[in-house]
Amino acid sequence: MKRYIIEGGLIFCSVLASFFIESYRLKQSNIEIKNGLLVELSQIINEDLKQINKVISIQTRSFNATNRLVNDYLNNQNMTEEAIANNYLEIITNTPTSFYSQKGVYTQLLESGSLELIRYKTLRLKLLYVYEHLDERKLGIDRFVDDFIWNSNQKLVEDIVVLSSVDQVNKSLMYSERKISSYMINDNYYKSKSIIGFYAANINYIIFYIDVLKEYQEELNDILELIDQELN
Repeated sequence: MKRYIIEGGLIFCSVLASFFIESYRLKQSNIEIKNGLLVELSQIINEDLKQINKVISIQTRSFNATNRLVNDYLNNQNMTEEAIANNYLEIITNTPTSFYSQKGVYTQLLESGSLELIRYKTLRLKLLYVYEHLDERKLGIDRFVDDFIWNSNQKLVEDIVVLSSVDQVNKSLMYSERKISSYMINDNYYKSKSIIGFYAANINYIIFYIDVLKEYQEELNDILELIDQELN
């Protein structure tokens, strides 16, 4: 009887040990998956930061073009029609330029349960904030600005029309530049309140959008530092 009890105890301990070993193996495997995804996310974030810098540069060009047109409208009113057309084209081409974050690795972190394995709570919270809240906020601005530029362009056809060269428009390259093929500017351009209203609104939208992108930069750089701490 005693022998059976000992054997039973040994079997139980063996099963229990196997369970803990398997549990530990699975945990370590999941941690390795989590770490691999974080390494990949770091690479993606560095790519996104480059894209953000590019978009900020493009938006700044639109901002400067708008300022030149505002200063001319309010003060000098002596800019050549070609210069007006070039600056206007900068606005309608560059203001709608957007930054789109690459969320694939973040989605994998969520779906694999790896997000919950991250040791640093601050890192988990920042990932959720950037890829859920901040991204949705930015997308809302993107949609609004796209509609704003489209609608304004339609409303201002009586005041100014600028056409881009077809070969430039059809380029598949992201952020490709456009060149004027032709333009028409109304003699009453400097009397149009719609024109100056459009320029004023465009400046405000650009400032707001750049502020959001700079917040993105700050948060992504914080995430990079936290990932480094998590992995080391």
